[in-house]
Amino acid sequence: MRWQDQSETFALPAFDALQARLGAFERQKLQDTNGELPRVVISAACWRAMREDVGQSHEERGGLLLGRAYAGTGAEVIVAERSVASRAFDSTGVSLRMESGIWELARPLLKDGMIVVGWYHSHPNLGAFFSETDRATQRNFFRNAFNLGLVIDPVRNELCAFVGPDSMHVPDENVIVGEGA
Repeated sequence: MRWQDQSETFALPAFDALQARLGAFERQKLQDTNGELPRVVISAACWRAMREDVGQSHEERGGLLLGRAYAGTGAEVIVAERSVASRAFDSTGVSLRMESGIWELARPLLKDGMIVVGWYHSHPNLGAFFSETDRATQRNFFRNAFNLGLVIDPVRNELCAFVGPDSMHVPDENVIVGEGA
């Protein structure tokens, strides 16, 4: 079975709707970011689940990110609330191919306005960056301007975020990992 395009066109809720959903820590950190660039908020629970999934494995691991996206002042705010780890995949130390069944694992979790906001995967001991293959995956399967791609290097303890079909890098200061993560 092959992955199929799951992207849809969404009308994003206004940034004001986000304020009520965030804790004081995240609200303050969000105010400190550059509002002209995309901003990413990763809940503590989502971060812990991703870290547990990628662990200290020497092979790439990954999955989908579920959450919400908001229209901000000048740019989107993407909130990753949950992750769904791929359980059927082929991976090596430098490649990952997740099976299409990951979409079916995610569907029952899409409640209360949550959507698939993106994907994550690891680059064990290679550094956190988007390869050309990662950029092609983002362009082909995560085409919305708010779609998020995260790369985690669990060995070097690095994280990088990219948004949209052009894989625009999100500056580190605009990536907020929830309190307690």
